[in-house]
Amino acid sequence: LALAAVEAVAVERGRAERERRPWLRPAPRPSWRAPVRCDAAAGSAPRVCVCGDVFVDVMAKVRGLPEWDADVEADFVKVLPGGSALNQARTMQGLGLDVRFVGALGDDSFGEMLTRHVEAQGFSMRYMKIFKGLPSSVCLVLAGAHDRAFVSCYSTTDAFSTQDLAERGAALEGCSHFHIGGYFNLKGLMNSELTAMVRRHRAAGMTISLNTQYDASGAWTGTGAHLRELLPLVDLLFVNETEARSIARALLGEGATPERLCEAHPGITVLMTKGKDGVDILRHGKQSTHVPTVALKEVVDATGA
Repeated sequence: LALAAVEAVAVERGRAERERRPWLRPAPRPSWRAPVRCDAAAGSAPRVCVCGDVFVDVMAKVRGLPEWDADVEADFVKVLPGGSALNQARTMQGLGLDVRFVGALGDDSFGEMLTRHVEAQGFSMRYMKIFKGLPSSVCLVLAGAHDRAFVSCYSTTDAFSTQDLAERGAALEGCSHFHIGGYFNLKGLMNSELTAMVRRHRAAGMTISLNTQYDASGAWTGTGAHLRELLPLVDLLFVNETEARSIARALLGEGATPERLCEAHPGITVLMTKGKDGVDILRHGKQSTHVPTVALKEVVDATGA
């Protein structure tokens, strides 16, 4: 779905550019078309740069939450690579894209463990920022029968900055798409320098997507209301229902709906996830499209979904 949305945005922007500049219109082609292959081994896979949050997830399967000065037995405890941006980047690579990932870890055993794990699966951590003397960001996930709870340390996600991203600009070279994941976890990217960087890459033809994640501060606009200046540059916005409604109300006023975001920013496509009810695709001037989920016989774990 995400790949199709990226392709649709690129096609639409190309069509608009050709209308504005007729000399860019291609010459007439024969009515037949040869099949197009995307061969990652041959180096023809689309190249995407993903920047964002990285967490070491320590997940415990529990039957209830512990109380102070008490203990609760866990069915199991797992240590897993996490963070919305890292999850998304690894999924994109699994779908055949050439992914360049930029994020941050500390120089501790948690960071080393995560790096070994994902690199053993063939995922490159070449462009990571390693902070000396800082613990890696860790999320303690308490997964229950009906819900989940989190305890998070934001050390390296808080420390990661636009300057750190700029110093790894080689990751963006040759990319056709730039995705920012876990925006509300990345205070160091909420500034005019990031806006200028995104504007430059977008002007060069790159498409832009943004996944916000939940805003623990409750503001829903970013530091200094940075989201207001970034959102007009975004082609694809990935949010769940709570995030979509909260952002709409924060930016456009009480009572504003996710559909209003598309009216305020006609160039954006909002992909609103709804859990078991699938995804709604919202675009300005067009009827919303609903994509249902596929029923599974067994759900192993939806903690990072």
